[in-house]
Amino acid sequence: MIRIDLPKRILLVLALALVGIIPILLFAHDFYGERVKGVEEHENFPVKSELEALLRRYRDAIRAVEALDIIDLAAEREIGPETQASMDTLRYFLEADSLFVMDVNGTQLAGSGAVSVGQNYRYRPYFQKAIHGSTYVYPGIGRNLQTPRMFFSAPHLSYKNNTPIGIVGLSVGVKKMADMLKPANPNSVLGLITEDGIVFATSSPELLYKMVLPIEQNKVKEIQDSHQFGNLAIEPAGISLDKTRVQIGRTNYSVQREKLQNTNIEFFSLRPVDEKAYLVFMCVVGAVYLLITFLGFRLTMSLSQIKAQQETLKTANALLLESQCALTHQATHDPLTDLLNRRAAVDQLTKELARSKRYGTGLAIGMCDIDHFKKVNDTWGHQIGDEVLCQVSKILVTGVREYDVVARWGGEEFLLIAPINVDMDIDTIFERLCKVVADRKMTTSSGELAITISIGVAHAKKEGSMTNLLAEADAALYQAKAQGRNRVVYDKKPW
Repeated sequence: MIRIDLPKRILLVLALALVGIIPILLFAHDFYGERVKGVEEHENFPVKSELEALLRRYRDAIRAVEALDIIDLAAEREIGPETQASMDTLRYFLEADSLFVMDVNGTQLAGSGAVSVGQNYRYRPYFQKAIHGSTYVYPGIGRNLQTPRMFFSAPHLSYKNNTPIGIVGLSVGVKKMADMLKPANPNSVLGLITEDGIVFATSSPELLYKMVLPIEQNKVKEIQDSHQFGNLAIEPAGISLDKTRVQIGRTNYSVQREKLQNTNIEFFSLRPVDEKAYLVFMCVVGAVYLLITFLGFRLTMSLSQIKAQQETLKTANALLLESQCALTHQATHDPLTDLLNRRAAVDQLTKELARSKRYGTGLAIGMCDIDHFKKVNDTWGHQIGDEVLCQVSKILVTGVREYDVVARWGGEEFLLIAPINVDMDIDTIFERLCKVVADRKMTTSSGELAITISIGVAHAKKEGSMTNLLAEADAALYQAKAQGRNRVVYDKKPW
């Protein structure tokens, strides 16, 4: 595993934090923008709703004029006082400047209010759009009254083949719609623009009749030639609403644009951006991110330190356990032969006696002694005597069963503990051990020696104690010595 020192690790975390803060700030920027947009939409909703309701009312009025069949009556020269009175009443009710009807050539056939019957207006876009089948809203300056007006036009369709046989329309002063453009925030700007991007109604007079969207020069000339806005010069406003933000003077504004329902005109709003609130929000987001990153780094460092301490503790525990096992081994085993010592042998014998009495199984012990061992020490020295002890202990361990116990009882004496199962001839184990030792030459550093052992075997009685059992084994060993050694002598079996 690659290890990184602490200063480099801090620099690495700092670099990652700086890289990671970029998408966080971008997300925060978008989130802030969406929140601002939501506030703007909430503030603009009443204004938009009123404008759309008014426009819908005028569109419905056009259909009412169409229902009077004025074009058919005008063609037959039968427009009577009743029809004219209906148009006058409808115009008065709508507070409109004019209601009019044109034929397919753009000539006004009839009207109410500021109309010029017999005049031709085919050059007006509202006529061109309507005669081709489209309902159209056309802001401009009226030719007769020379005031800002909005023209609403729709095709008058033939009942026979559903094709336009003329148009019907009305005009109203823009002032009525401009009066609705009152922003909830006094520092905001609301307005209406044509489909070409020219402001024709707004809460900011500085933008009126100015271009707020990019318009090609030939289109500007076309608008001026149509006298849509009279003889006014169409100039750029100095801002472009095709962006999400604009700057007017030293103030930045967020831009929202949306078409009014079922029309060809757009509603726009400019709301001042609170730069301080924005900067505070972004700083708070950045600070929280850096704080979380710092706390994460500290947590990672703490966890790393804890892990290192756990590893150290684990190693120390392993060493302690190893030392404990070594001390336990030293306390329970003979240092020369590595057999169980006398204390451990007593503990093991106590357990085996308890198990024998609990389950009713047999138990035999053999007290084993190396014959003439003192002579070996006196003749060859204690080092050779130790070698003999070690070799005899190995023969005893390899000669018994897995669950039998061999322990050094003291000096040249060994204790053999052998549990007895049903129908098991335990005597053969002790006799085999005695024979194996006698048949094998002990290889020592002073040469080969012939060694024999004597074994006294005692069997556990149901009511007998460990002291009695050891005494019986010791008495049997004494008999084996007295009978000439190199033999096994048994006590009286309990069965």
